[in-house]
Amino acid sequence: MISVKGSITALILASVLLGANLRIDAQRAGTETLKLEVNQLPLELAGWSGSELPGLGIRAKHVLQLDQHLQRAYKNEIGRGVSLYIGYWERQTGDHQAAKHSPLVCLPANGWKISSRETTSLPAQLGGIEVNELVASRGAENYLFMYWFFRGDDTYTKEWRALIDISLGAFLYGRSDGGIIEVSLPVRAGGPNEARETAVSFLTQFLPEFNKLNR
Repeated sequence: MISVKGSITALILASVLLGANLRIDAQRAGTETLKLEVNQLPLELAGWSGSELPGLGIRAKHVLQLDQHLQRAYKNEIGRGVSLYIGYWERQTGDHQAAKHSPLVCLPANGWKISSRETTSLPAQLGGIEVNELVASRGAENYLFMYWFFRGDDTYTKEWRALIDISLGAFLYGRSDGGIIEVSLPVRAGGPNEARETAVSFLTQFLPEFNKLNR
C-alpha cells in the first residue's frame, strides 16, 4: 500500500518533471526574451504631441534597475495632457519586478493619499483589457492614475497575479521579462470622469503603437 507521504512526493516529482518538459518544449520552439525598445514609441501620435520628461533620479535608477524606461508628456489638440511612464525589465527577479513597484505601494510611500481605487475595462477597440484606476492627492492637487502590468501579450491588474506569473514564466519558459505602463493626469474642474475620458482618448492612440513594439 502506497503511503500518503509517498503519494505527495510522487505528485510533486511529476509536477516538476512536467514543468521541466514544458520548459524544454518552449525552448525548442524558440521562446526568447523580448528586447522591448520603449524609446522607439513615436513622439507624434494621432492628435497627440509628445515631449521627453526628466529621467529617473540616481536613487530611483539604483532601486529599480530597469533595462528600459520612458517618461513623456503628451498633449492633444485642445490642450489636455497626460504623463506616460513605461518601466521594463528583461528579467524580473527579487525586488526588481513591476508588481513590487506598483503605484498602489509607491504613491503612499511618497506622500500621496489614495482616495479611490477600482479596476475598469478599456473599450473593446482597445482589446477590453482591464486596468487599475486610482485617484490620489498630494497637497491640493488630485491626480488620476491608470496602470497595468504586462508580460508579452499578457496583462495584469493584480500585483499578486503578476508576481505569480513571473515566477511561473521563469520556471516553465525561462523568461521573466515584463513591466508596467502608467498614465497619469490632473483631475480638473470636470472631475475624474473628464480625466478618464482624456486618458482613454490617449490610450486609443498609444496602445496600437505600443503593441507594434511589444512583439
